[in-house]
Amino acid sequence: MRMLLLGVSALALAVIDGSSQAVFAQTTPQAEELRPITVRAARRKPVVRRVVAPRVQAAPAPVVAEPENPRGSFPGYAANSSASGTKTTTPLNEIPQSISVVGKDQIRDQKPQKLDEIVRYTPGIRGETFGADSRNDWFQIRGFPAQQDGYFLDGLPLFNTAYATWKLQPFGLERLEVLRGPTVFNNRVLTQEQVGVYLQDQIKYDRFTLIVGGRNDWVDLKSDNRIGPSLARSDSKSSGRVGLIYNGDFGISPYVSYATSYNPIIGTNSITGKLFDPETG
Repeated sequence: MRMLLLGVSALALAVIDGSSQAVFAQTTPQAEELRPITVRAARRKPVVRRVVAPRVQAAPAPVVAEPENPRGSFPGYAANSSASGTKTTTPLNEIPQSISVVGKDQIRDQKPQKLDEIVRYTPGIRGETFGADSRNDWFQIRGFPAQQDGYFLDGLPLFNTAYATWKLQPFGLERLEVLRGPTVFNNRVLTQEQVGVYLQDQIKYDRFTLIVGGRNDWVDLKSDNRIGPSLARSDSKSSGRVGLIYNGDFGISPYVSYATSYNPIIGTNSITGKLFDPETG
């Protein structure tokens, strides 16, 4: 843009693009051409606005509870299902029988040293019937012994005899279930009367020793049932033994022996309902 300034006085007013500025110049009698003046407007930096979209939260995934294993552990003290009453996975509130379950957490908190100590806080069952016994575990369910006829491991019955039962340790058990049946199936009194005569002789000759013994037992077993039929049986059995030992040099004593045995058992068979037969050997 070119501009012509006329020297009229010491103060001149120039109009540039509609804006007024005061310009001072020396007074000259002649017109003078000035260099062009360029006025540029200041550039503004572009304003960048960042728009953040709202974060969409995903819906939480539904929690699906795994079904409880009726033959395994469960969290806490309260079980939800059992397989003892029906042999299938069934909720406890759908089994028409009284069942108590002691889980792994409760066993751990009680710190039992024997299996029958686990049921100390379980209703309807009494453990440690004969006190502290490190050989066997003793139970009574609603007043009846249960360590022989009602002992199961993983759903299978454990073998037992009159004076021997399985010895299970509480360490590693995941659960213990107590299945309570009717309070009384029958009202009976078992009575056993036994009389025995025993003779033994010991004969020694040189380094040989002979032992001969004999025994005869008379047993009367009665089951007085006040509800069902009563049972009774009388047995008489002889048993004996013979043995020969040779006392040799250097502490070596070889021997031979032969023996028979007779052991009456008190009780009734839960399947046949008859009195148990005696054990012989």
